[in-house]
Amino acid sequence: MLIPDDLRPKKKIAVPNALDFILNSSRRRDDEDSEAMAELYLKACNHYSKRILKITFGAIKDFIQVKRDLEREEARKMLIAVNFNHTLMCRMTFKKWKTWARQRSVKTKDATEKMKIVFANYVQQVIFDSWYASAVEAKKTREYFERLERGVQGEGDTDDQEQMHEEGNDPVSLLPIEVSAQIFTKLSLAEMAKCSLVCRSWKVIIQSNALWNKVDLSPFGSKLKDNSLINILTVGRPFVVHLNLQGCNSLTSTGFGYVAQCRNLQDVNFSYTTLTDEVIEDVGFSSGSQMLYLNMSNTQISDKALRSICSFMPHLQYLNVSCCQLVTDKGLYYLSKGRLASQFRHIDLSGCLNVNLNGFKCIGKAFPNLRSFYCNNNRNIDNQSLECVLKGCRKLRSVSLKSCPLLSDEGNTRISDRTISALSERCSALRHFYVSDCTRLTEISMRSLAQLRSLVVLNLADCIRINDAAVRAIVEGPSGPIIREMNLTNCIRVTDASLLRISQRCLTCLVHQSSLKGLHNLSGIRKLKHLSLVANTAVSDLGVQKLVSSVTEIESIIVSFCVSLSDGAFKNIAYSCRKLTTLGLAGCTLVGDMTIQYISGACPFLAQLDISGCVDLTDKALKFIRKGCKNLRVLIMLYCRNMNKGTVSKLKSTIDVVEWNGNIPPPSFKLHLNSVASLVVTQK
Repeated sequence: MLIPDDLRPKKKIAVPNALDFILNSSRRRDDEDSEAMAELYLKACNHYSKRILKITFGAIKDFIQVKRDLEREEARKMLIAVNFNHTLMCRMTFKKWKTWARQRSVKTKDATEKMKIVFANYVQQVIFDSWYASAVEAKKTREYFERLERGVQGEGDTDDQEQMHEEGNDPVSLLPIEVSAQIFTKLSLAEMAKCSLVCRSWKVIIQSNALWNKVDLSPFGSKLKDNSLINILTVGRPFVVHLNLQGCNSLTSTGFGYVAQCRNLQDVNFSYTTLTDEVIEDVGFSSGSQMLYLNMSNTQISDKALRSICSFMPHLQYLNVSCCQLVTDKGLYYLSKGRLASQFRHIDLSGCLNVNLNGFKCIGKAFPNLRSFYCNNNRNIDNQSLECVLKGCRKLRSVSLKSCPLLSDEGNTRISDRTISALSERCSALRHFYVSDCTRLTEISMRSLAQLRSLVVLNLADCIRINDAAVRAIVEGPSGPIIREMNLTNCIRVTDASLLRISQRCLTCLVHQSSLKGLHNLSGIRKLKHLSLVANTAVSDLGVQKLVSSVTEIESIIVSFCVSLSDGAFKNIAYSCRKLTTLGLAGCTLVGDMTIQYISGACPFLAQLDISGCVDLTDKALKFIRKGCKNLRVLIMLYCRNMNKGTVSKLKSTIDVVEWNGNIPPPSFKLHLNSVASLVVTQK
């Protein structure tokens, strides 16, 4: 009962009947061995009993061992279940805590933002209250002084506009201040100064803020003194943004020091003045943070001024230091190390003879966003210098190298066609290119420029080696259809074949030294807008007739010093070019009153007319102008001796700008006219 079936022995064990059989069979033997058999029987019984006992306890031991193993396995599984349950509970608890923490973080962030908004509103309110109190106080002070200027005593409750209405009954004073101020913006500074003396109401209008955004003092020139400048800037000093002091060479450090107090300056022109490095330092320290445009051409500034610019003018975009002989490579090094490199757009180094290779290297390395590079009249620029600029400034759109006598496409000079090729490869966005008076340029350089796709203005004036092949390469290139202006002044090797090709590809051009056949070729430019034939000795009445019969959309014609033109040419111009707005006839000695009659009767949109040096014109021509040219705004009649001063004065009431004198032409005017006339005689 105690031993399981699987632990019981497989073999049968001897039973007592079998033992009895063995013993009985052994009794049959000799009786002598009976005692020995009894002893053996006893040993066999003992052995059998021990073996049965061993088998029984072995089975019990194995049963207990199996039971313990089962208990251990059950305990292990129970431990795993407990651990899993604990992990699951921890995970659920952590998930709930994470959700709560996220919600708490969002609420905390929202509360923080609301507190920031509340704090910012509070700060703004405090600032606004302080500003409002200051503004009210300043307004009261200003109104008090304005009343004193108008002669009103005491502190009245009426506004300035009501007081103005009481003082002046003129139409300007009766208008709102904003409207009347807009009217006075059309006047110059000198004219506004005179208007401020008319009445007190006009003086108050002129002293308004809107009129002091732009201050142009260049018309005064050397007559402007320090006291006058201080008086002018005292009125609108906080509002001046654009200031032009070109040619005011009588100013000293006192006047320039007052300019430094204009805190909102963005555009200043100091050209042709007695500017010094100390003035630039003062201006930069006071208002340099907003400075965008700075013109210091033809002044005595040095590298110290450029160092002040790079320190105090981080947003400067335009810099003109042309003809500043004291500017060297060191100054350009200061600019390259300053904070204005990223937004710098334009630099003019024309005539800076002390700028060499190192300076051009600084420009190429420091100004990658440079758009315009002007280096006219510079004898130091060579092949390597220009390549250094082009290597770093790949966004150039306008390059001017006028009057550079060493500019060439020949290998034995300083600038070769390799440089022009590098220009076309590295500055693919180039739009304006000026190389006038570069007498060594040939068609090789033009073929390199022909690769540009955005070229719209090309100035090749006085490049005497430019021929038809060079012009054809430009016109037939990718930018040929979009070229707006091509100046071929004094390009004596350009023939009518080039003009014919220009008429087929381009829309607008400036053409000089063309013949009768050349003008006929230009008639193919149907949308021609501007034509300049200054001092062209080959132009005749028949050539003009063939030209204007086709280009009816033309708006500007300049034929000054074309001494071969007579009334017949201008008759064809008048009746073919009805949209004409600008006409220049200076030095056309064959022009008579009939020309003015044709022009005034057939060109209703004419706005500018120059008839200087037309000695055959009389008062009859002025009557035609007054009767027919209703839109004329500028009339120049210098050296017209057959006109009466009274007749000229009648035109000033209807024309904005009238310049006339009956003097004898100066030697320069006569010399130019005589040289053209002698050239005509020679050609005939």
